[in-house]
Amino acid sequence: MEKIPIEVKWKEKIKTNDLKGILNFCKKFNSNKGIILTKDELKTEKFGSTELYFIPIWTYLLHI
Repeated sequence: MEKIPIEVKWKEKIKTNDLKGILNFCKKFNSNKGIILTKDELKTEKFGSTELYFIPIWTYLLHI
């Protein structure tokens, strides 16, 4: 079973430096995707072989 990490970042602008923890987790556990719950940012970014999904937390909460 693949582990998909979820991390919360509650700030206006998320920088690449803020993603070190989740990217290290993905590398250590061979996960090719992760979820970042954000204040209001919706996008997808690829870092090497890892794809991160940035999802506003209110959107995420509507779907659980």
